[in-house]
Amino acid sequence: MSAGRRRSHLWKGVVDPSQETVFDGTCGSGILLTTAFRRMLGHAQAARGEPLNVVERIALLKSRIFGSDVSEPACRVSAFSLYLSLLEELVPRDLVELTSAPNVKLPELLGSNLIAGKPGDFFAATNPFAGRAKFSVLLSNPPWSEPDDLRAAGEAPLGYEAWAKREGRALVRRQIAAAYAQRAVDSVTANGRLVLILPASLLLAPTSQPFLVDWLSRVRPERLINFGDMRRQLFAAADHGCVVIVARPRDPQARPVVPVSEVFDYWVPKVDVSLAFGRLTLHTSDRARVQTQELIQDNAVLRYRTWGTEADVRLVRRLLREGTIEELAEQRGWAIGKGFNRTRHNSPKLSPFAQATVSPRPCDSAPMASVARLRAENFSQGDRYRCLVRFAGRRSIPRSARAVSRWHLCGTGSPVGFRR
Repeated sequence: MSAGRRRSHLWKGVVDPSQETVFDGTCGSGILLTTAFRRMLGHAQAARGEPLNVVERIALLKSRIFGSDVSEPACRVSAFSLYLSLLEELVPRDLVELTSAPNVKLPELLGSNLIAGKPGDFFAATNPFAGRAKFSVLLSNPPWSEPDDLRAAGEAPLGYEAWAKREGRALVRRQIAAAYAQRAVDSVTANGRLVLILPASLLLAPTSQPFLVDWLSRVRPERLINFGDMRRQLFAAADHGCVVIVARPRDPQARPVVPVSEVFDYWVPKVDVSLAFGRLTLHTSDRARVQTQELIQDNAVLRYRTWGTEADVRLVRRLLREGTIEELAEQRGWAIGKGFNRTRHNSPKLSPFAQATVSPRPCDSAPMASVARLRAENFSQGDRYRCLVRFAGRRSIPRSARAVSRWHLCGTGSPVGFRR
């Protein structure tokens, strides 16, 4: 996804971009801040009908663009990129003034507009920008780290985890992007706007529901764009998809009640031949309006609409009336365990399969050489399993699906075991 496409969602509905104040709490090399400044500069010059001189450009940059990052080299690259944007298309008179006039110099950005090092940590109390509710726009692509190792007893939490605990904010899977999205709400004004690039799993994974319940009580989503199908077009080696979400903070003084009438746009563009011509086509079937309350209750609505139409969603809901696999297992006295994985964080491995006393039937051409230990306490290596299915879904799949699949469900996720 190009910076220009991200930028278009940032400025949608903005009358005068040059009057906005933009902050990126993990600015890195500054690609988002640079494109935002170019848009501001272009609008200001178009409104005037002539180019801004170098003094006016400097004033615009110093008053409107802000960033922070723990990496000082990255902030220096960001400052250099902003300088290049400031100098673009300057007339010769301005260049002469910049090189000869003693009172006209490139502005000092590092340490004023760009904060680096420990104070540049988005979760640090010493960060002069984060959590100050002073910006009209927060535009950011935060880190997506999920630490592999579980924290040992007594071990100090990471900085963002400590912040979330102090503030009582919900995190999932120790995902730093979740903490960033939470603190971002506190960094914009009451009428401000959040434009965040987040891992798709943070909004679509079943385990992300606690985060969504908490976060959506604080923000009002306006648009969610799921680029999961395009991840390899965005980054050739990408393992995870991304989403772009545009949201506004709710009134902190009001009751945290989401109106039934509140809806947001959910777009899921797909890879098609139009990309070969430099266009991104959004078909009617890839657009939906989703109730925020429905997302708070169950984020399965996003998964259904990733590939399904409204008719598919209605079909799934109708099938759910017949019950789920989880309910069927409870009736039959079966136990369900999920956790046979090729690799999963720091789980011990069971290898080869024979040691796990299961007889897999691989449903793809890449049989598993090893699996991770079962995480469910009601399973053991000596158990015999009624079935083992590789299934990229949930135990709440409609019970009726078994009549179609006869249990031979196949997907890209973790296998699921059913014990007699």
